[in-house]
Amino acid sequence: MDYVSEYNIDEDKEEVSLTNCDRENIHIPSAIQSHGILWEINLNGQVIRISQNVEKILGWKVEEVFFHSIVEFFKDEDWSKEFQTKLQSHFSLTKINPVKILFKKSDQSVIELDTVFYANPQSIVMEAEISESIIDPIEDNQTATVLKIFDSIHSVKNISTLHDYIAKHIREITDYDRVMVYKFDNNWNGEVVGEAKKPELAPFLGLNYPASDIPLQARKLYTRNLIRIIPNVNYEPVPIISHPIMGNTILDQSDSVLRAVSPMHIEYLKNMGVTSTLTISILLNGKLWGLIACHHYSERYITLSKRYTCRMLVHFFALQIGSLTKQEMDSNLLFKARIQNKLIDQMGEDQDFINGLVNGAYTILDFMDCDGAAIVLGDRIELLGETPDKFWINLLTKEIDLFDIHKPFFSTSSLTQINSKWEIIRPLASGVLIVQVPSTIQFSIIWFRKEHIYTKVWSGDPHKPKERQDVIADIHPRKSFEAWEEEVKNSSRPWKVLEIQAALELRNAIAGRVINRTNEISKLFAELDLVRKNEERAINALHEKEVLIKEVHHRVKNNLQIIISLLSLQSHHTKDPTIINALQESQNRIKSMSIVHELLYMNENLSLININNYVQALLYNLRESQKGSYTNITMLNEIGDFLISVDMAIPCGLIINELVTNSYKYAFQNVRSPVLKITFKDSEQNYILEVKDNGVGYPANMTFDNFTSLGLLLVQSLSRQIGAKLDFYNENGAVTLISIPK
Repeated sequence: MDYVSEYNIDEDKEEVSLTNCDRENIHIPSAIQSHGILWEINLNGQVIRISQNVEKILGWKVEEVFFHSIVEFFKDEDWSKEFQTKLQSHFSLTKINPVKILFKKSDQSVIELDTVFYANPQSIVMEAEISESIIDPIEDNQTATVLKIFDSIHSVKNISTLHDYIAKHIREITDYDRVMVYKFDNNWNGEVVGEAKKPELAPFLGLNYPASDIPLQARKLYTRNLIRIIPNVNYEPVPIISHPIMGNTILDQSDSVLRAVSPMHIEYLKNMGVTSTLTISILLNGKLWGLIACHHYSERYITLSKRYTCRMLVHFFALQIGSLTKQEMDSNLLFKARIQNKLIDQMGEDQDFINGLVNGAYTILDFMDCDGAAIVLGDRIELLGETPDKFWINLLTKEIDLFDIHKPFFSTSSLTQINSKWEIIRPLASGVLIVQVPSTIQFSIIWFRKEHIYTKVWSGDPHKPKERQDVIADIHPRKSFEAWEEEVKNSSRPWKVLEIQAALELRNAIAGRVINRTNEISKLFAELDLVRKNEERAINALHEKEVLIKEVHHRVKNNLQIIISLLSLQSHHTKDPTIINALQESQNRIKSMSIVHELLYMNENLSLININNYVQALLYNLRESQKGSYTNITMLNEIGDFLISVDMAIPCGLIINELVTNSYKYAFQNVRSPVLKITFKDSEQNYILEVKDNGVGYPANMTFDNFTSLGLLLVQSLSRQIGAKLDFYNENGAVTLISIPK
């Protein structure tokens, strides 16, 4: 039977070229490095793929292995039974990595191999390397050494020092010529932030490397496969042989520790003069923070056991990095929280709350590490520190929706990269952080950072990461890694995550201050109630004193107008449609009472009011309050010309306000020609009030007992208050009929 090598036989594989190197399928090379063996085993325990070097290491020919049970090659019967049990839930095998297994060789001798497993949906892959006990005996005090390193790392309270500590300890364990801590930035460029090396080697500390050196597909594998060794860049790839039953399927080697190396990466290392590497991923909160990169300038192999020890140390290092980073963030946030509290207190002490943010003992300039700040509230602009002039700030806030309207903040360290027209303000505003405070008008807080010009040292020219060999053929990684200096312009110091978080906290606190103003309005309502009670006593006691009564009406009207103005002001400080709607309805209810007092102030008769004048004024106010939303509604009014008492007029006005508002809000959905008719007439014994529309009508199951709308509940309550009979029904729309006894 002919067995098939997957290595270099896939006709659909693309050659690596200048246009597709970032798409190189490095996870399916169909080959391994030469320092171990790979088996793929189906869920019945049979070998379905094997690396070609099985004969070299174990003496077994490929055909002697295929479709045999893997346990036939195990020496230990207890392990064979354990393996068969775990194979039933094959993902559990990955939890015992690494494990030492005794294998039978073809000459019946035994060899111990360090083995790891990784699971595919329908198979398990087993990779084995020569055991530590053969090539590198474990020192008796290794556990004590590791614990000592843990204590050393835990005692470090400075992140920069911690970088050097982990590099030093990994080099002590592995004895590589150079060990580096390599940290990614937000654009996936890397910087060497820690290093331990042989004294005679030139330092790499502080050098930067472009993102193209570690492309996207490689970073994904580093997130998945946390430790990677290349003992010798001059190795010969060992093909993986598949049984014909596998067809054209290719083994996914994403989790493989022996996976063959990309030719591009091999050439890259050779260009650096590196012969052997060990790479350990540093994950912080599940994301790739950086790498421990170990370089050796001759062949170097360390065992699985030692690599897993290094992986454990790096994991502890990552936890310590996370802890120190969080401590630093918490300390900075606490400092900003103290200033925030001062700013909010100052807002409450000043009637013009903006003054509390820009003119107090603390300002928004103190809140952020910045060069300038601005507040934009509608057409008002307040400036602090070094900022562009108001023209540019106004233009910036008008175009903020071009950045991202779905976020409450915007930040950039290079405004000119967004649009070159900002070049004129680049020296003062290369960096911009903006938060939008919820409001019906433009309310923005802006912090500015000046352009920060500095020199960045790269390992080679970052703008020439790959070189063409000729016009048609392959590309090759760059050959020069000499220090290359670049002057970085057109950007500011970047905004940190904690700074953006603090800015959002301040935004929310300012929004909360607006809510506190709502409580102040509630107190004014209570004062209004007291004024009304005093008014009633004054009318009863001094009904003949017309001048005094008119003055009372005038004051009540003014107080009501103050409340309406406060509610209107409050609505400008929120974008929540529910709150805005509630505030508008409250304004309309108060206005319905205010109109009565306004008419009484102008009338000669201080106890009766003309219902026609009152209802017309009320309806005009309602239409104005809904201006722009219901302009297509036809209003039909049949209002009698008669007088009613003030005690009757106010409840009737509130009832009309609620019924008309209810129709505006709910009646005319999908109605092409909406009509609303209000009738108020005088019969012999009653006043008849009818509100009718041609809308969707009341719900079929609605009764007096199951009202849920606040407006209808008010109508019901007010009707009872004046002893009126309330009825409602549907007749080509909703009809509400109220009979009011005289």
